[in-house]
Formats: sequence, C-alpha cells, structure tokens
Amino acid sequence: MKKIFQYTAIAPNRKHVVGTVSSVSEYEAIAELSSKQRYDVISINYIGDDTSAFIADKKALQPKAKVSAQDVYIFTKEFSLMVEAGIPLERCLTVLSDFQDNLNFKLIIQSIQEELSKGHPLSYAFGKHPAVFTPVYTALLKIGETTGKMPYVLDELTNYLERELNTMRKVKSAMTYPVFVMGSTILVLGLIMVYYLPGFVAFLDGMDGKMPMPTKILISITNIMQNPFIVGGVIMGLLLLYYIYYNFSHTMVGKSLIDTIKLKLPVIGNFYKSLYMWQFSRFFSLMYKSGVDINQILVFTKDIIPNTAYKDTFEECRIQVSEGEPFDLVVRSKQFIPGIFYSFVRLGIETDELAYAMEKVSVIYEDQINLLLETIMTLIEPVFMVLVSVVVGFVVISLFLPMYSLISNMG
Repeated sequence: MKKIFQYTAIAPNRKHVVGTVSSVSEYEAIAELSSKQRYDVISINYIGDDTSAFIADKKALQPKAKVSAQDVYIFTKEFSLMVEAGIPLERCLTVLSDFQDNLNFKLIIQSIQEELSKGHPLSYAFGKHPAVFTPVYTALLKIGETTGKMPYVLDELTNYLERELNTMRKVKSAMTYPVFVMGSTILVLGLIMVYYLPGFVAFLDGMDGKMPMPTKILISITNIMQNPFIVGGVIMGLLLLYYIYYNFSHTMVGKSLIDTIKLKLPVIGNFYKSLYMWQFSRFFSLMYKSGVDINQILVFTKDIIPNTAYKDTFEECRIQVSEGEPFDLVVRSKQFIPGIFYSFVRLGIETDELAYAMEKVSVIYEDQINLLLETIMTLIEPVFMVLVSVVVGFVVISLFLPMYSLISNMG
C-alpha cells in the first residue's frame, strides 16, 4: 500500500513549496520529487496511508490474475540477485513491485514491503501469504535471517524452484498429449456420426435384404447420436459421475484410496513414486544444507508432497526419528521408500555428507522421471493408434458390407 508524505522543498524557481506526495516509501517519494518536479526536498514526513490507491488497485484486479509457480520463481530469482548485490530489502521490493505485471502479486509485494517498514522480519512478512509463499519458503527465509546467509539461501531456493518448475513442466506436457489425442479422436468421430453418417444410414435403411450385424450396430449408434434427449442424458450422466468422483476425491477416505491406487498402477505407479522421491530428496538436500535438522525437515515434508500415502510414510519417519531411531534405519523399513534411497542416506550419514548424497539421489530420480515419461509416451502412442484404427475400421466395414452384398447379389 502506498503512503502519503508531506514535504517542504525548494522549487526550480527557488521558492519554498509545501505539498503532499503518494509513494511506497520515503526514499521513493524523495526520488520522485527530485526527478519529476526537480525539487530539492528540505523535509518530509509520513502522515498516513493512501487508501484510495490501494482500493483502486484492488478494483483493478482480474479474477484470473493468479500468482503462478512461474511468477514466484522469477520473483525469487530477481530478489536473490538484488540482495546478493547488496541492495536494501525495501528497495528490492519497491523495484520488483513497480515492474510486476500481475496486479495480485503486486499487492502482495507491497504488503510485504509495508510489514518490513513496520519493523517485522522478512520471513514474517512473506509468511502472511501462505497461498503464494509456502511454509517451506518462509522457513528458509527465517534460516537466512538467523544465520546471516540470506543471499546464499535465496540462491539455493532459486535453484530449487527452477528444477522443480522444469520437471513439473515436463510432467504436464507429457500428460497433456494423451488427453489432447483422446479429445481430438472423440470430437472427429462425433462429427462424423452426427453430420456424415446419417446420409449413409438413410441410404442403408432403404436397401432391401438383411443387414450385417456391424451395420445394425452402426445404425443404432447413429440414431442414438441424433436423439438430443439420449445425448443430453449421456452428458448429464458423465457430469454426474465427474461430480461424484470430484467430491469423493476431496474426502480423506477418497483421496487416500486414489493416492494409493496411483502408486500401484503399472508403469504410472513407478512414475509417481520417482516423482515424490525426487521432490523429497531435492527438498531434503536444500533444507539440510541450510542448517535444518532432520526432524524439522520431516515436519515440513507434508507441505511439498501431495500424496497421502507418502505424507503418512514420512510422518511415521518423523515420529520414529523424534524417538531417537537412526534416520537410515527408519527409511529402510518403509514400503514406499526404495532401497536406493536408503543406500544414499546411509552413505551420506557415514561420510557426513548427507545433503550432498540427497542431491545426487535426486539427480537419479530426475533421470528416472524422464525415462518413465518416455516409456509412458511410447506405450500410449500405439494404444491410441490401435484404438483409432479399430473404430475407423469398424465404421468402414459397417458401411461397405451391405454395399458389397448388394453388388454381389446384382452380379
């Protein structure tokens, strides 16, 4: 939120002037008066918040202007570079706010700046926006404040966000392809059955003789597609099923069941296991390098892994570690934690390089994710090709069988 300052200054004509200016900080107000008005400021005092500017900004917000992971990454990277260059925190936030296109994010940055101006720590200011900056993010900022290594922590956090963003992009891209192909296939077949086949069906209905079974099935399907009540009923049924699934998946029992099924599916289950272990190992390496103990890392794990089976697994690990059991022996006994992870944990503990070991095992999991994505795509493509071929082949056979019979009879 901008603030109102009352100032006394000397104008270019050497006369004394008194007025007010709205700006995010005293420093910015003086800079604005000097550059735009060419005033030499003698004194300046804060007299209140500029609520009108805040309300105007709030009205300008668009519902779709959400803060994405990409926005957070770019902000963190720029913030890290500016802090490393020795620029004061408030000045960094002022610059980042001024050049922020996302109005929601702009207000959030201004809110953080306001908290800093009140004397609150950076971690506290960021922590007031958990929907944008996760508890993990703010915890790392607190570590940077405590240790005095804020530039190092921000640099590590930037690298972490970048790797996570790139990997999740690959995952989303791979998952988008089959959905696009399936949707395109259904759309094309629907258009053929609604606009193209009815003419053929009318012709076939007018033919004498017994129709082959595939042709009868095709005629029945085409007639159904022409009936708006049946089509509407099917669409309503599908929407109802989706509504039931959506609500069930948001219950504790439903989410737990769906998350467990995901991990047990062939190929896809291995992909999800590698994805979650990659997230955990990258996160563990970052936190441990920053000075967070293992028990606290396991507390934060619930905020980075969405799967309930893994949440429960790492919560069990946390309880056992807090009771004094060695971390390597704890992870060894867990169903969803692979043996390779245990091996790297044990090696890291023995060599006193646990953070380095976790970073290396995360690279292995990242390679597994890429390999499994390629495998999934390799399997999906022929499945869709066969499916489309079967459907198209069925339509062609259904259309030409009666015509072939008619020509044979004429012969």
